[in-house]
Amino acid sequence: MKTSYWTIATMNGDAISTQATIARSMFQKARGLLGKMKMLPQEAMIFYHASSIHTFGMKFPIDVVFVKKSGKVHRICCSVKPSRMLFCISYATIELPANRTKDCKLQKGNVIKWFQNDESGQVFVEYALIIAVLILGVIVAFIPLMEQVQDFLHSIAGYLVDL
Repeated sequence: MKTSYWTIATMNGDAISTQATIARSMFQKARGLLGKMKMLPQEAMIFYHASSIHTFGMKFPIDVVFVKKSGKVHRICCSVKPSRMLFCISYATIELPANRTKDCKLQKGNVIKWFQNDESGQVFVEYALIIAVLILGVIVAFIPLMEQVQDFLHSIAGYLVDL
């Protein structure tokens, strides 16, 4: 399955992450970043309705951003070491590489947004190819039947003329 990436940005367009993933299933939420050796600077993980997170079993520190539904940054925890727990009522919780919030100058009160990276051009090409193959299939299937279809249409036309 192809990973779908999201971009997290401030309202003025500064990118915080261009390779964010959303933990949707219970398994993805439970696993989170466990098993990773490190995070790349542009990586992030978004958790919806996660008022608490933990770093038990992780091998590296992370930044944690708690966000309200409006997109307003409610709390930032920098360089959270492994084997810690954090609590904060939030709409979304974002895990970033350690010190990423400082590098991006993200502060409490800033408004951020996230949106799916644009793959519409690729999707359009894929749909166009599928439609072209279907049309070609109809044409190829229609050729052997063309004479029978012509006879059928002539008989209908003859019947209508006789009326």
